[in-house]
Amino acid sequence: MTPLAEKILEYVEIHPGASFVEITKIEGCEGELALTFSTYENIVLWPSMSQACVEALAELRNAKLIEMKPSTPLVYMIDGGLVKLPLAKTARQYKEPHWLPTVLWPTRKKSSRLTKFIVDQKIKDATKK
Repeated sequence: MTPLAEKILEYVEIHPGASFVEITKIEGCEGELALTFSTYENIVLWPSMSQACVEALAELRNAKLIEMKPSTPLVYMIDGGLVKLPLAKTARQYKEPHWLPTVLWPTRKKSSRLTKFIVDQKIKDATKK
């Protein structure tokens, strides 16, 4: 697994439901490429990704370590980044680019990193009492 893929996976495991606003804050993720829906090229998931980040996300999806799920613009508004495109309401080929707000989730498999984080956090919390 590439180092960038590992950073993204670690972030998504600790922050399930991460938006692309959050992902592009990871060093090496922000760039000039638009990440689009593979079947419908005019459905934009996020407009400013680096090639390395796109490849890392593909690596994680192909390994079934993360999944992308539709979201709402509200999540992106809260995270501080909206895309100035019409919303994609259905999965179809649009004539013009449309935005599909999407969030990243770890797959259902229990992650050893997430489990370790939770255990470490519980130990830290217990020592504070």
